[in-house]
Amino acid sequence: MKRAWPALLLLVLVPLLLTGCGAKRGSAPALRYVLGADPETSDPALMTGRPEVTIANAIFEGLTRYDPQGKIAPGMAVRWEVSPDGKTYTFYLREAKWSDGTPVTAHDFKFAWLRVLDPKDGGQVRLPALLHQGG
Repeated sequence: MKRAWPALLLLVLVPLLLTGCGAKRGSAPALRYVLGADPETSDPALMTGRPEVTIANAIFEGLTRYDPQGKIAPGMAVRWEVSPDGKTYTFYLREAKWSDGTPVTAHDFKFAWLRVLDPKDGGQVRLPALLHQGG
């Protein structure tokens, strides 16, 4: 019986010690993703490379997104309308909040698009340039 007690002690102590090695209660598991290169920025208005776009697609929700078949699907917009002349798009947003609890509004999207189009912000890719190239 004397010889069994060290083994019994190990059976009790080892699981107790290992429980302290896990993630903290309530914490999310770490997300790991291999990009192949370090991203140059996390600012969506300045992103130009594949690593940055990969991150943006993972953490931001646009007005629309691509579904698994590669077709345009609702993102933050539940639906949208295009004017007969094709110059005006009206998006109807779903209810959502930023991480601080502030509601997401149409003004947030307007601000983001105007910022991307503003040359003084230093973005390397501009929407008008893409449109003139047919892209």
